[in-house]
Amino acid sequence: MAFEFAVVGLGNTGAKYVRTRHNIGFEVIDLLAKRHPGGVAKQEHQAFVQPIRYAGKNVALVKPLTFMNKSGDAVSRIMNAYDLDLSNVWIIYDEFQLPLGTLRIRQKGSDAGHNGIGSIIQSMKSAQFPRFRLGIGAPPDGVSTIDYVLGAFPPEQRDTVNDLVAYAADAVEFAIRGGIANTMSRFNGSVVPDPST
Repeated sequence: MAFEFAVVGLGNTGAKYVRTRHNIGFEVIDLLAKRHPGGVAKQEHQAFVQPIRYAGKNVALVKPLTFMNKSGDAVSRIMNAYDLDLSNVWIIYDEFQLPLGTLRIRQKGSDAGHNGIGSIIQSMKSAQFPRFRLGIGAPPDGVSTIDYVLGAFPPEQRDTVNDLVAYAADAVEFAIRGGIANTMSRFNGSVVPDPST
């Protein structure tokens, strides 16, 4: 199948990583696959690939099987195998530098210390790819970044996380229909109500 877009959620494979902060990108991919069933999923190009048809477009939903820090290996293979322009490879991932419940969409940028994004930039030799950054909040004092991102969300945060995952999936669908620039102006924001309003 020829794909117009690859939507790539970052995360780590294996049962012990399910529903951890670092795997929120996988959760968005899983929700999109649930919303748009029908395609036959395959394991190829060092990734789990679920084809969907949405808004007249063939879209590859991708979960790399390389673990987070080697995400670029899978993304580069996907891009080359499907002959995709880098601007049509969209990356979804966790961002502890953003407050919990916040979505920030960008058309390009640095890795900002995220190893998965750093791996992709290194493999692609470019940072010119759209990304959907999902805020997971900063680690508390005394907790290392690694332990924090590999830890599970506490139960009291799960409703916010589920809302953020759904909001990000909505944003991806909107971007497929209307482009990244329009999506940025409409969806950049937070699912958590502002207490001052």
